[in-house]
Amino acid sequence: MPQPHGAQPRRDDHFFLAAQRWLHLHEVSSVLLVCQGQSQPLGTRQLPAIEVPGCLSELPLHRLVDLSLAGVQEVSLTSGSCSPGCEAAVTLQGWNAVADLLAFTVAHAAPARSWAWTVSPSRIPVDRRGLLGLTRQSSPPWPTHHGDADERTRLLTSLRAAGVATLGAPTQGVALLASGCTACGVCVQACPHDALSLAVDGTHTSLVHSPDTCLGEQQCVALCPVNALSVSAALSWEEVLEGSPRVLATLEVAVCERCQTRFPAERGARWCEPCRIRRSDPFGSHLPAAAIELLRARGHHRP
Repeated sequence: MPQPHGAQPRRDDHFFLAAQRWLHLHEVSSVLLVCQGQSQPLGTRQLPAIEVPGCLSELPLHRLVDLSLAGVQEVSLTSGSCSPGCEAAVTLQGWNAVADLLAFTVAHAAPARSWAWTVSPSRIPVDRRGLLGLTRQSSPPWPTHHGDADERTRLLTSLRAAGVATLGAPTQGVALLASGCTACGVCVQACPHDALSLAVDGTHTSLVHSPDTCLGEQQCVALCPVNALSVSAALSWEEVLEGSPRVLATLEVAVCERCQTRFPAERGARWCEPCRIRRSDPFGSHLPAAAIELLRARGHHRP
């Protein structure tokens, strides 16, 4: 898969890219994953070990998907001692979401006689033909993740590269409905993940929702000044992975002659609501209609 334009891997990405190239080159289908800092190599020729940076319990799911893209079919692991929560059973529970891609087993491997069967950040095997430039370079089947991408974005990128249509875990995103939207843009500014946007097409403005960036925090719903947004359901993985933007509302808009702001068009309207109020009451000396009604309800009938 071609590398995305401008992709810059993080420090630990360099190790995983090198490990995946080695696994892919040697057609390794089964690996043993171990936590960093093992006292001695645990890999064997039949079951080479990958010493991952940090703890296995913190390994992001996209790393496992990328291993499957490198040709790995079975992953074995052992309970580590790097942290109190590093237990194989607990780690496997977090990996159940990608159980359709990889088979997981708990292993007790004997120490290897040669370090060459353990790949770690300090022990990365180098193919001599590749070192001399004699190996033909081809596009790897796994993606190169951008260094600034968060773990969810990386997971979606890896799942799409693997051709996965769904995942055995709940999504965070929510499907939104819009009724009475005024295209004010408050929800767009409220979303910290840029899941909402306003698309302008001539005299029409559309509120667009991107399922693959939505994390379901619902700040857009809470801050909408006209209560136009609501949640209809949780997004499915099919919708998230497809990532097709959804148009929630489309409004006919006009450009205000005074401030040049776009506003929902009404027949013959020339100014947006704030400009219309300022024009009718330039000095702000008139009470709002709601205040006048309140005074009348309290018995003040004088104009």
